[in-house]
Amino acid sequence: MVLRAARLGLGGRLVAADRLHLTLAFLGPRDTSAVEALLRGVDNISAAPFTMSIDRLGGFQGARTAWFGPERAPVRLTALAAELGKQGVDRQRFVPHITVIRDCVPPAPTALFPPMIWHVAHLALIESGHDGMPGAYHTLARWRLSDMVRQD
Repeated sequence: MVLRAARLGLGGRLVAADRLHLTLAFLGPRDTSAVEALLRGVDNISAAPFTMSIDRLGGFQGARTAWFGPERAPVRLTALAAELGKQGVDRQRFVPHITVIRDCVPPAPTALFPPMIWHVAHLALIESGHDGMPGAYHTLARWRLSDMVRQD
């Protein structure tokens, strides 16, 4: 994915392969009690692993980023986002994407061909920076989706 992003010729800084992730929801600054409540709530979510087609290139003007994402989000991804919504996560800005370049001229949305297949096997809560300031990523919690399948 990183090599494909490099071939776009958009300049900027490539996101390292070990930092690639699909942003399901952006929470913004939260206090400790809100994070703890979210962690408890995620334990009640039922979700199974799935694959998705990454077939779109896009960008965010304000953030000056380029991303890869799905033209249409898979049902399992939107269901997972809906479950997070029940935990108080704001879904209004839900644009499933994988940021691949930062500090670039954002590209106009276009088809990505051939598409890439993304295997979704984990859900993670990642803190970016601290006290509302951008910075290093820290994984606060990680769940294997295969462990989150409930047998009702």
